[in-house]
Amino acid sequence: MKASFSPHWDRLVRRAIRERNPGLLRHGRQMEMTVMGLVQFPERIQSFLDDERFSELAYLAEYIRAGVPPVIKHTDPVLFRNLTRGMARVRALGWHRRLKPGPLRIRATAKRRRESARK
Repeated sequence: MKASFSPHWDRLVRRAIRERNPGLLRHGRQMEMTVMGLVQFPERIQSFLDDERFSELAYLAEYIRAGVPPVIKHTDPVLFRNLTRGMARVRALGWHRRLKPGPLRIRATAKRRRESARK
């Protein structure tokens, strides 16, 4: 079995299997790739805030809190090194203090409700 990047991905896989909804996996993997991109290029975080992409930022906040999964160190050392350096940059820039998963999730839910009310 291939090692996953985060416990969030594992939870999403179990939920997709339980609900028989493969669309969840596409969304979850897309979020995972977005987070990895933001960790490697933290200068994009401000544009995500400006665009109100709160769900991706909430996932990023959880990823920052959990840290880089140590499983990657053995399966892909280059990715592990890049993510570790990226996490160091994110922390040096202070984003780990400004991004809190709870408030971001609340804002993401409110944004989804506003958009669905407009339709």
